[in-house]
Amino acid sequence: MKKPASDEENSFEQPSFVFIFQTILICFYGLIFTFFLSSLFVTPISVFSKIIIWIIQIIPLLAFSFGVHAKHLRSMIWLSFISLIYCMQAVLSVLEEKKGILDIAEIFFSSGLFLSLILYIANRQRSLK
Repeated sequence: MKKPASDEENSFEQPSFVFIFQTILICFYGLIFTFFLSSLFVTPISVFSKIIIWIIQIIPLLAFSFGVHAKHLRSMIWLSFISLIYCMQAVLSVLEEKKGILDIAEIFFSSGLFLSLILYIANRQRSLK
């Protein structure tokens, strides 16, 4: 017999779920802000081009923003794959000769986003069983 919906909703408000979800949001918006700063420091191009670069970088993240805020499990699963792509790109940019603090921040936020998403997904699936 299935538990009532109110018990399922209360199980997602446990401190572990709340902490992991807050970590997801911090890493999500930290990654967007890191992309904003890195696109500002691209020197030889105009401001309009910098805005276009930033928009291109954050479109995959923004596609999943509503699903993340609604705690939609499938959106979080796909965002975890996208965050791995961002992490690979950040690792490649750190391995170049010109290393920057924003590249390291991108690694931190993208890997933090991936790990917190995986923890949230695993805990939520375990609580639904």
